[in-house]
Amino acid sequence: MMRRITRVQTAIAVLLLVPIVYLVIALAGPSLRAHQRERQKHAAIEKQVKETQSLWKSENFIPISDRDPEDIAAIIDRAVGSEVLGRNDVLTKHQRAKFVETLSEQAAGRASASPEVYLTMAKDDRATRWIEPTDEADWHRTRMFYERELGHEPTGTDPSQWLKEFVTNEFDTGHRLAAIADGSGGARILVFRVRAVEQIGLEASRAMNEAEFQYWFANNGYPSANFRVARRSIDEVISEEGSALIALVNLLVRTDDDTVYNWHSIWYWDSVNEAWQVFVMARKGWSASMFN
Repeated sequence: MMRRITRVQTAIAVLLLVPIVYLVIALAGPSLRAHQRERQKHAAIEKQVKETQSLWKSENFIPISDRDPEDIAAIIDRAVGSEVLGRNDVLTKHQRAKFVETLSEQAAGRASASPEVYLTMAKDDRATRWIEPTDEADWHRTRMFYERELGHEPTGTDPSQWLKEFVTNEFDTGHRLAAIADGSGGARILVFRVRAVEQIGLEASRAMNEAEFQYWFANNGYPSANFRVARRSIDEVISEEGSALIALVNLLVRTDDDTVYNWHSIWYWDSVNEAWQVFVMARKGWSASMFN
């Protein structure tokens, strides 16, 4: 008799639980479907990234490690080309020459045998200054990226010393630049003028079709750790001159450890200091921090 009662009680319990289970499923359904869609979206992005990186690696790369700056300048000069957005926006010969010179110095410093080459270039750059605690966003982000890459917090308060340690670690771990892509799929450089910082992304999207945009930007990546900043900001340029001349650079590079990524950077022309200043610098296609 007791067994029969137990079986009846069990049956009743099951019958009572069934509606609850269905209710839980019904309530959780949208959330589960949303989660599934998110996973599918993530998988599609990962597939796109892998396909893009495969295309990047198929490009022809020219070694630049320890090469003379003049040789690197010739490679950069070919990459720059003459692409200009807008009917009235054009680089003067002086601005173009300074642009090639700036990119070449950056590439040479990142591909040199010793970190001291880049460090000397940074210290001699009179158009920039070392960050200070009052530069709150750059100060905190740079310290965070330093700890992420080196595994410990930076000591002291001297950003030039932090940069030395950061670049040394980059070189020691195989992240030194070894080659630059030399081909139609290896570089995409746009030059245009904006009246607001927010206009930069819009101009870039207008200049590229969807396939091009996916090729260059549909990748993971991190912005740079800015150990130094421009003495004259892009906001100051726009405020004082009404607009800013922008150079948006996508350049495929390869490192000593055979990693290929898009060396993405955005520059603006500082007419007061006669210099191209970094606005954005990042690695696209590689989850590692850049330095500037």
